[in-house]
Amino acid sequence: MALNRLRLASYFVTLSETMHFGQAAEVLGISQPALSQAIRTLEVEVGCRVFNRSAGGVSLTPEGQAALMRARSLLRAEAEFIAVGQHAVPAMGLAHEVPGLAASMLLRALQPVTGRQNSSAQIVSDVRSGTLAVGVVVSPVLMPGVKPLSSFPATATLWAQSGGEPIRTAGELRSAVVSEIAVAPRAWNPAQAQEVQDRLRQAGVIARSVPVENAVEAHDVVARGGCALTLGGELPGCEPRMIDRSLLGLRFQLIAHPSIDADGGWVQAFETAFGGDQ
Repeated sequence: MALNRLRLASYFVTLSETMHFGQAAEVLGISQPALSQAIRTLEVEVGCRVFNRSAGGVSLTPEGQAALMRARSLLRAEAEFIAVGQHAVPAMGLAHEVPGLAASMLLRALQPVTGRQNSSAQIVSDVRSGTLAVGVVVSPVLMPGVKPLSSFPATATLWAQSGGEPIRTAGELRSAVVSEIAVAPRAWNPAQAQEVQDRLRQAGVIARSVPVENAVEAHDVVARGGCALTLGGELPGCEPRMIDRSLLGLRFQLIAHPSIDADGGWVQAFETAFGGDQ
């Protein structure tokens, strides 16, 4: 199925801001070949080349500069419709890692806002383009073109076949992770994935990281003697150990399109939902 024009415009604008396919793909949370194909599709649709490509990177063609103005206008128009359109129900992106209780509290407080679950990287892209009004992502995350509104520390939990006392030190974390550790896929949020790997390495953890997308895959890792790292929710059949927030340094971040009013109730609802331990 072809990419819709709004998403193509978002990819085009992001690449024009970075002038580097690899960096733009990381910001967007997609692969570099997928981004290259999307730009080729865009060039076919507009009937001209929008980028000059070379070993040193990319640059806009004269036609690309004109197309960029139109792409930005398209994204602004979509953002205005989502943000202030009287006949549209605003949509909020929720990262896969957002705890179910917090998500329920948030959406209940913001009715009739609807929630859409996705990766942090995709939510940032959709908020920037105006497809979403606001979003809750896991930080650290690359946030070009969006407005950070508020954040709270995220409490991580380590799940294994046997539980124990909360993990408060790097030594305790190193002792708890001895074989494999299930973590969120890098594509969901490259910055978050790198932060987790760096923090685990600093703690002396040498276990192999296994990317998983759901509870079933995480449970499989635990079943073969490993453990799983989550930021909320239950992992049936496994025992939890809370991890001191300072050891991983992750946060839940509320972001919005620049046109969104910070006093529109978003911040209050977010702080109520995430202010306590989830």
